[in-house]
Amino acid sequence: MFQATGTAAGTASYVNITNLKGDKIGFASKDNDRLHSFYVKSIQEIPYIFILEISSASSFPKAKAPTAAPNQINIVNILSKKSCKSFADLLKSLKALPTF
Repeated sequence: MFQATGTAAGTASYVNITNLKGDKIGFASKDNDRLHSFYVKSIQEIPYIFILEISSASSFPKAKAPTAAPNQINIVNILSKKSCKSFADLLKSLKALPTF
């Protein structure tokens, strides 16, 4: 499990690991009894860290850290203020602004 930022509330990011018949291992979120992915193979093992391949990605909506929406910027205004008005006008005329 990888969590880039934030802290999940309560037990929202906990994972139940179930040893099934036939040496199969299943994973489910703490809040869901349904197994959503299964162990495929070990990629790397070092002390206290195990990197595993699982059959499908796991997502825990309640565990996602809140993130602010990106600020909308007007690149034409910024370029114009920084002595790049000609380049800004070129971007507008070529309809290349969505790329930026």
